[in-house]
Amino acid sequence: MDAFLSPSHVLWTLLALLAVSLLAVGLMRARRQPAAPAHLSAEESKKMMSVMEAAAAAYEAAKRERMVITTVAEGARAGMDPIAWFVQSIARVVPVYRKLETGAFEKIDDVASVGMEPQSLYIRKHNYQTYIGWARSMQ
Repeated sequence: MDAFLSPSHVLWTLLALLAVSLLAVGLMRARRQPAAPAHLSAEESKKMMSVMEAAAAAYEAAKRERMVITTVAEGARAGMDPIAWFVQSIARVVPVYRKLETGAFEKIDDVASVGMEPQSLYIRKHNYQTYIGWARSMQ
């Protein structure tokens, strides 16, 4: 019975409980995040930024902060512009929208199609901050 109360056993038990607690909190937080809406109205345009603008800003921020992701973008494929790499990266991390003729926005579910017309694609400005936070966490 004394073996169960040894300091090392208590420490490992506490560490295991802490790990399980952190995992549970992370799962609960992930569930609370609402899914990105499939459509946004034209009134949302002030809260949007183009994917090209976001990619250029992300590349500049990554270079300025000397993030590892800069090296990945610059060495991705021969002849591939680092900003084009960031466009694809952003599309894999945050929801991307295509602007419709009505001025409204429609969510793109096929990330592979992002490379075809990145000039007509947008993200929410707050998702740019989400992406930059994600990029910083990759350090």
